[in-house]
Amino acid sequence: MKFKVLLPLCATLLTACADYTLLQTDNYNEAGFLNSNYYSFDHPNTEKAESEVRARAEFLCGQYKKVAVKTGGACTLKFCMTSYQCMGAEKAKEFAP
Repeated sequence: MKFKVLLPLCATLLTACADYTLLQTDNYNEAGFLNSNYYSFDHPNTEKAESEVRARAEFLCGQYKKVAVKTGGACTLKFCMTSYQCMGAEKAKEFAP
């Protein structure tokens, strides 16, 4: 039970200095650990923030030995929302243009 509270708190503290916010993941497993292959980020419309989000998605997917593939996004003049899907390397090659 304590871990369910500490994990989001630690994630918040670690990203407090970042230029982005992890908006959505798809689920937690029965032990309360994050078990996701879909990530959605809100970030400023800057190259720096975009590269930070890409690196974060690659790190999160890398924990499952998968590749982060950008599956969508939209921007205004100031902010962007970008989505990544974790996929196996072969599936990522098929998905990429």
